[in-house]
Amino acid sequence: MLQLILGRAGSGKTGELYRRIGAAADRGDRAILLVPEQFSFENERELYLRLGPERSARVEVLGFKRLCNNIFRFYGGLAGRSLDDTGRRILMGVALREMGSGLTVYGPQADKPGFIEDLIGEVRELKSAGVTPEALSAASIADPSLADKVGDIAAIYAAYQALIDQNYLDGEDDILRALELVSPREFFGGVSVFIDSFTAFMEAEYRLLAAILAGADEVTAAFTCDGLLDDEGGLGVFSASKETAARLIRLAEDAAVPVAEPLVMGEPLRFQAEGLRRIERGLFRERPAGEPAGEGVMLVEAGDVYEECAAVAASICADVRERGMRYNQIAVICRDLTPYRIALTRSFERYGIPFFADLPEGAGSTPAVVAAETALDCAAEGFTAGHLLRFAKCAAVGLAPEDTAEFENYCYIWNAGPKDWSAPFRNHPDGLGATLDDRARERLNRANAVREAVLPPLERFRQAVREADGPGFAAAVYDLLMAVDAPEHIRALCTQAGSEEEAARALEREDRAWEALMGLLDTLAAVIGPRRLSLPVLRSLFLSGAAGISLGEIPQTLDQVIVGTADRIRPTGIRSAYVIGASAGVFPAACGAAGLFGEGERRALIAAGIPLSQTAQTQAVREKFYAYFAVTVPSERLW
Repeated sequence: MLQLILGRAGSGKTGELYRRIGAAADRGDRAILLVPEQFSFENERELYLRLGPERSARVEVLGFKRLCNNIFRFYGGLAGRSLDDTGRRILMGVALREMGSGLTVYGPQADKPGFIEDLIGEVRELKSAGVTPEALSAASIADPSLADKVGDIAAIYAAYQALIDQNYLDGEDDILRALELVSPREFFGGVSVFIDSFTAFMEAEYRLLAAILAGADEVTAAFTCDGLLDDEGGLGVFSASKETAARLIRLAEDAAVPVAEPLVMGEPLRFQAEGLRRIERGLFRERPAGEPAGEGVMLVEAGDVYEECAAVAASICADVRERGMRYNQIAVICRDLTPYRIALTRSFERYGIPFFADLPEGAGSTPAVVAAETALDCAAEGFTAGHLLRFAKCAAVGLAPEDTAEFENYCYIWNAGPKDWSAPFRNHPDGLGATLDDRARERLNRANAVREAVLPPLERFRQAVREADGPGFAAAVYDLLMAVDAPEHIRALCTQAGSEEEAARALEREDRAWEALMGLLDTLAAVIGPRRLSLPVLRSLFLSGAAGISLGEIPQTLDQVIVGTADRIRPTGIRSAYVIGASAGVFPAACGAAGLFGEGERRALIAAGIPLSQTAQTQAVREKFYAYFAVTVPSERLW
């Protein structure tokens, strides 16, 4: 049976869902709570608090990825090497190079790093829609220019997928692979499945939901909306949720599964201030009913992000000191954290506010990656003074700043170049006419020490990476880092980071960066394999892979302000919320063409049977919902 629980934000949908989960646990039923992957921890914690250790242990909290993992454990399919984002970049780069001049539309763009990102995003969307390269290639498209474009993308997709199938398991293929294995009654029989925190599903996810409906004893799904009827032409705040609920009903009817009368919750219970109730009822409505009320709501105008973040920090201090709130009862929500990274960090540190921001950082500026990239520049572009100086100044190389300064000064005074590296420096560090005394000899020795420290390992590296295969290239990068004792120098650098706590955090971050770099080298060795590639190609693949390395931050304390974007954050128990960047075109974000296809092309592909989901209308509806979610998070104060 399918049971829908519908209600506006704060109306008690999740509470009702948890009550039913508890009842299933009491009956001894096997229960699954299906939520978006990034919200699984928060839901596990909430289940534990509501149901207790014994009852919550009978419930599995899963996202689609972990659900597929369970299916593979039951039927087989886990054997293989998992592909991460870094590996996807490298594989896509290899696929593009193998296509060569066979592309009709995208040939001139094949070497551009940004194009690799666009292709990965487009293939990800196609996979989430359940579209294979064969299905894309077979789509009947009347427009010749679009047909050429689709033909190129289908060919690249096919080459990319062929490389994946040789050595890897791609998590983006998990749902389609799981559907080929699962028997609905065998796997989901006797299971009560509960679904929460979703607004919409991808086409491949709908197919797995159809299997769940066909096999599970009961399916209960909660959605944020005020009913099933959509009288806003698909453009309302709740239109996406209503369409999703209606689609589930159709799937249940197709599987001959009974559908219970939807349970529609009453008025929201979360809000303790009338102003918050008014905003929840009237947001994005042309004529909100009732009299205006501003209790619990503050509108602030700031000149720039620094002024805005300073005002937020001051108000958070008032929340804690005057209103008795804990930091973990406060959330800061925006649409894009990138412009706020520095301003928020500086303002919160100045006010002594602990916070956690879900904003992964790239590894491109970490010492080990910088040293490897600089060495590749030296090998590919020649041992110029500039390249050698960059390598000598890398923290992973560990040379004293005074020594590199003497080397730089000598190169500048004597215009040193590749012809001067083969023999020790002999001239006076200050130029012609100066007397070479003991102090000058000491400075000259320092400059020579730098030359001798960097040239031999770089020369060995240059020889090793010329026309190297995958394992040879990976070994050359690793050997170079070992030759300059990079791990020890990075460790020493971390110990100088400040306090003991700061040093430990810096060391932990660099350890993760090192592991990520080693993973990148392993991936390059496996993907390139015995192919011997030119140094520019190897360098391009390495740089593309390194750009994809992401280092997430680990929370340092339990009592801290949660900072996140509206599409990723799902905090509970929030008393005060700060919605920043609430400007036209920023939050809600402006909608435009996503990926490689324009809006008209997307509509043509949808008409041809390719169920793409990123249309301007779906983006607009999604952005409305994100804004609605952000302003309905708090129970007491909205800033």
